[in-house]
Amino acid sequence: MQFSIPAEKRRRAKRYLWIAVCSLALLSLAVHEIAGENGYLVRRQRRLQMQALDEEVQRLQEDNLRLTQKIKALRSDPQSIEALAREQLRMGRPGEVVVTLPPEEQPDAPSLNGNPPR
Repeated sequence: MQFSIPAEKRRRAKRYLWIAVCSLALLSLAVHEIAGENGYLVRRQRRLQMQALDEEVQRLQEDNLRLTQKIKALRSDPQSIEALAREQLRMGRPGEVVVTLPPEEQPDAPSLNGNPPR
């Protein structure tokens, strides 16, 4: 006794098999493109990192420019030198009295239970 599968059923089975194989290949390609080593998620993270680094570079360039201008002023402008000496070294002109106040105290941080410290 020999069983024979009709030709129409074989063709239909092959078609379903091809659809399943192609769907699986397409699904694996999509997963690889999204979450792979160089997928969308990794590229997005790198793009955000590049933005943050660009902002940091911009901030550092502005700081560098500001400090360069301050150096030029301290090398050539007597008023800048005097202002720095008054602020950092607490110096004054002859006949002036320099008063130094103690630094302001920071308020105590509230305790975890919400009650003020005793």
